[in-house]
Amino acid sequence: MPKLSLYLFFSLFISVYAQVPEYTIVQIDKVKYNENKEIGGSFTVSISYPLFNESGQNPELAKTLNSSINKLLETEDQSVEERVNNMLIDYETFLENVDYFAELWYNNSTTLTITNNSVITLTNEMEEFSGGAHGSGLTYYENYLIKTGKKISLSDLLVTGGIEQLTELAENAFRINNDLTGKDLNEEGYFFTDGKFVLNENFKITESGLLFHYNLYEIGPYVMGPTQLEMPYIKMQKLIKKEGPIGFALN
Repeated sequence: MPKLSLYLFFSLFISVYAQVPEYTIVQIDKVKYNENKEIGGSFTVSISYPLFNESGQNPELAKTLNSSINKLLETEDQSVEERVNNMLIDYETFLENVDYFAELWYNNSTTLTITNNSVITLTNEMEEFSGGAHGSGLTYYENYLIKTGKKISLSDLLVTGGIEQLTELAENAFRINNDLTGKDLNEEGYFFTDGKFVLNENFKITESGLLFHYNLYEIGPYVMGPTQLEMPYIKMQKLIKKEGPIGFALN
């Protein structure tokens, strides 16, 4: 490769990655023990998330991502540390009303991935057990254009009418995956309005396809658990907007 071309290649490579804001991983771990040793028990809190530098490169994207993470952590009007301390105080209140052993916990992790050097995805996973018959968990995805900081919706990815066509493809895959071909979804225990399958906006852009996630109770009872559905780009070539965020997937 000629020297000039090689220089241009690496310059472009660096400039793309230079648009991703710098960040550090914040890790908070706290444990509160029941002081009544005859009963015992504890409450454990673990929170991990990236904190983006709003004074460095691509500050607008950094602010957008930090704001999004604050919403996911429910810390829009308080710091993460304050929320953790309030959770520990709530645990003390909980202990005033119970006389049995309980191991409670709350875990929340936010990670990021970069796809095609153009899309950054936040993945937020929360699991908790606050007493009762079982714990609970939630997973949320948010995708952003690195260059502009714009949050990506499903309509940004597909041609006109593409959502309807993708929904048909996704429903077929959903039915096959869950042995539901030819069956009424609601009669099988799902919660779809009028028994009509729908795609949600909780999806992750990957190198190979779109990964949709339905949380607990979103489309079915607890016993069904969360549902993930992956739609490979190879099966939706005619639906992808050429100039859109996943235009790179077109053959």
